[in-house]
Amino acid sequence: MSAKVLSIDTAYEPDLLLFARGRADMYRELGGQFAVTVLGQTAAERARVLRAIVRADGSEEPYRAIVVSSHGEPSRVLDDDSPDGVLLADSMDEADVARWAKGPEGGRLLYFCCCFTARGPLFDMLEKLGAKGIVGFEGEPSWSSTEGQRIWRDLDLEIVRSILNGQGTAAIQRIREHYLDRIACASAVAGEQYKADLDKMKGTLETMIIRG
Repeated sequence: MSAKVLSIDTAYEPDLLLFARGRADMYRELGGQFAVTVLGQTAAERARVLRAIVRADGSEEPYRAIVVSSHGEPSRVLDDDSPDGVLLADSMDEADVARWAKGPEGGRLLYFCCCFTARGPLFDMLEKLGAKGIVGFEGEPSWSSTEGQRIWRDLDLEIVRSILNGQGTAAIQRIREHYLDRIACASAVAGEQYKADLDKMKGTLETMIIRG
């Protein structure tokens, strides 16, 4: 079994629940191959997440990666059940942000499937505090069609699967390039609404932040 991964999926809205359900289905299909702790909705409140990280850091199996799907704002990961609606932000106590960035065995790989979170100083702070790799979006993952929602979900699952397999940011960069190619091919035959989604996705991927 591989080193542990913490999967956090906070949103309640039907559109974003698709991501949480997609991840949950993938974890079930993979069975016991990977050690994954899942915190969803109310269980993903800020204090509970920090307690889970601290508990794992004190065991023989600290988290080597944390993957998040939620709403976001510049330098902030949002969560309705957390104080002030914020799960993680550069304005938090540095010691709490450091818990996310680094464990007793070294820096973690952090992936945020959240709108705008890569804007501002949060990623710089996480990197300074020892994160091994940081992945997220300056733009807004969004869609108006079923096909657009599906391709964003597929991207998220590929990134998470690569992290489960212990691959680093170079693999995520390859996934990004693959999806840019996939967008170019699909745009040629897509309907109007899906094509608009693909055009927005292309711009979001082109400004995607992959560090480490």
